[in-house]
Amino acid sequence: MKIGPLAGRRKSGVRRLPDIRTFPLKGNVRMSGRPTRIRFRDPVLVQRPTGPLSHCPIDGHRSHCTRKAPPPMHSLDQDTSLSARINSIYADARNHSPSLKTDYVVKGWFYRGETSLVYGPSNVGKSAFAGMIGRAVVLRAGALGARVQCGLVVHVAAEAPKAILDRTTAYEINRDEAVHPYLVRQAPVDFSDEAEVGIFLQELRQLQERHHADIALIILDTLSRSIGIADENNAGEMTRVVTQLERVARGVQAHVMCVHHTGKDADRGGRGSSALRSAVDTEVRLAPQEGSVRVSCDKQRNEAKPAPRAFRLDAVTLGDDQDGDPRTTVVALETEPSASETQKQGRGAQSDHHAVIRTVVSLVATNRVSSFDKRFSAGDLARLLPENLLEGANEEARRKSVARVLGKLALDPTPIVAKEGNRWRVTC
Repeated sequence: MKIGPLAGRRKSGVRRLPDIRTFPLKGNVRMSGRPTRIRFRDPVLVQRPTGPLSHCPIDGHRSHCTRKAPPPMHSLDQDTSLSARINSIYADARNHSPSLKTDYVVKGWFYRGETSLVYGPSNVGKSAFAGMIGRAVVLRAGALGARVQCGLVVHVAAEAPKAILDRTTAYEINRDEAVHPYLVRQAPVDFSDEAEVGIFLQELRQLQERHHADIALIILDTLSRSIGIADENNAGEMTRVVTQLERVARGVQAHVMCVHHTGKDADRGGRGSSALRSAVDTEVRLAPQEGSVRVSCDKQRNEAKPAPRAFRLDAVTLGDDQDGDPRTTVVALETEPSASETQKQGRGAQSDHHAVIRTVVSLVATNRVSSFDKRFSAGDLARLLPENLLEGANEEARRKSVARVLGKLALDPTPIVAKEGNRWRVTC
C-alpha cells in the first residue's frame, strides 16, 4: 500500500482512496517513496485530508497522511481528589485566626499531639518522675507547679513492668480515687516497625472506647527498649522512629513522653543521634542536686520554657515478704526548688550575663583554652562554662551568649582576645 502524492492514482492494482478515509495502519508501508517500518502496539488511525499537502508527523515527510492524536485522558474523579487534597494540606494564612485554647496535659510542659524526651543519668528517678506526672493526670492533681488536664494514662513498661505496677500502688492510684484508669502495657512496642505501631494505635482507640475517655498521656519507658533493632546513633533511623511517635501522638491527640538515658557526657543531652533531640517538641532534663532532683526544660518548641522545678525520691513500704522483710518501692514527690535555685532565678538574666563575662575572662586569663591551641570558637568556650550558668538555655543560646561576651572583650583598649575568621585567638 502506498500513501503519498500519487495515492489517488490507480497503479499496480492499488485502489483509489476516497477524499476522506480512515483505516488501521500496521506493518511496512511506503511514504513518499521510502520504505518505512512503523511499530505500534495498537492500530493507529490515518486520515487523508482533502486540502493541500501537509507535514506527516510520523516520519517528518510531506504527505497527505496525518496522524490523528489520541484524545486527552481526563478524569473528573482525579481532579476532585486532587482538589480535596490541596484543600486539606494548604491553608491561606490571610484567613487564619489563632486558637487561644491551649490543649495541654501539664500546662507549660507537656501538650497533646506532641512528643517529649525526659532524660537523665541512671538512678536519677526518671521512671518515678514519669509515674508522678501520670498520677497527677489520672487524679486531676497539680504537677510541676502547673495546671493539669486529666485523662487516661498508658504507661508502656518496656522494661520492668512489675516495678511500674508496684509504684502505681505506692502512688495510691486506686479505682475509688482515680478519675481515669492508669493502664500499664506489660510489653514493649517497636516504634521502628510501622505495622506494629499501627496495631498499637488500634489498641489505643479500643481502650478509649472501652473506658469512654480520651488518652491524655502515653509514657514509653524506656525509649531504647521501644525501638527494636534500630540504631539510636543513626540519624535516619531515629528520624523514622520520631515519625512514628508523632503518628501516635496525633492519632489519639495525646502527649507521648519518652524516658531516655544520657550518654557519657550528660551535658550533651540524651544519648544517641542529635536527630532525636531536634525532632521532639519538648526536652526535660533531670539532674541530681543537694537532696533532690532538678527538673529543667531544655527545649519547648511552641511555648516559653517554664521555670525549673524539683522533686525528691522517697521509699514507700509495700508490705513484708515471705521472710518478714519489708518490700519497698521508690516514688517521686515534688518539692520546692532549693534556696540556691530560688536565689539564682531572682538574680535574673542580667546577673547571668555578668557571671558569663567573669567566667569567660577567667578561662582566657588562666589559659584554660590552651587545649584549642589558643584558637577556639564560641561553642568551644561555651562548653567550658559551669553547668549552673545560663540554666535552661540550650546549646545554641549558650554559644551566642559567649560570642557576645567575646565581641565586647575584643573591643577593649587592651583586648585579651581577637577574632580571626570564625574563630578566636588569645592575645595575652
